[in-house]
Formats: sequence, C-alpha cells, structure tokens
Amino acid sequence: MTVKLFNPKTIDCGTAFIVHGDYDVEIHSPEIINCGIGLAQYSTKEELEVLLEKSKKHFEEIVALSKKVQGTKPELRKDIIASSAVFAALSVGSNASTVMQFLIDNFPMIGNLLK
Repeated sequence: MTVKLFNPKTIDCGTAFIVHGDYDVEIHSPEIINCGIGLAQYSTKEELEVLLEKSKKHFEEIVALSKKVQGTKPELRKDIIASSAVFAALSVGSNASTVMQFLIDNFPMIGNLLK
C-alpha cells in the first residue's frame, strides 16, 4: 500500500510521521517545522503494535526513567536509557536501535532529552 501526503504541515513534534514497513510513503511539499524526525518507519506493523502495547504496560517506568535521565549529563543519557530495566523489557523481540528510536518517536519527554 502507498500512503501519499500532499502539503502536510507539522509543527513542534517529536516525529512528524510514523509508519510501518508494509507501507510506501510519498510526502509531497511537506512543511515540517521544529520536529526531531520527519519520518520514522518500523519494519512491520506487528513490531510497532508490540512496542506500543509494551510501552502502555511500562508507561510509569518510562516517565520515571525520563525524570532520572533529566538530571544527568547529556552525553550519558543514551547509555542510561539503554541500560535501564524498561529498555530491556521493550527490547524483547526488537533490536536496541529500534527500541531507542521508538522511545524518541513516541515519548517526547525522552526525545527532547536526547536532542
């Protein structure tokens, strides 16, 4: 399936568009302003759904992690996130880079700390 977007405008977002790998995406004349990432694409719909469900179960832990990371040096933040228990829980069935990108895309409180 192909998703075509014409003249989309997104402002002040972590990620403008998130799709899974089963879709081809065409973005024509976009206006993406102050967003961390324009387009994030996951390998499969199932992987994205699993990560979304897991993140709902671990939401409070993700919030607590973001608060913990907030008080650390910027150069240490990614390592602290990657070594956390919640990151390990989300990583079951996905690789580490996918989980990190998922957190950045879906949790602005994490994404903003890693800019």
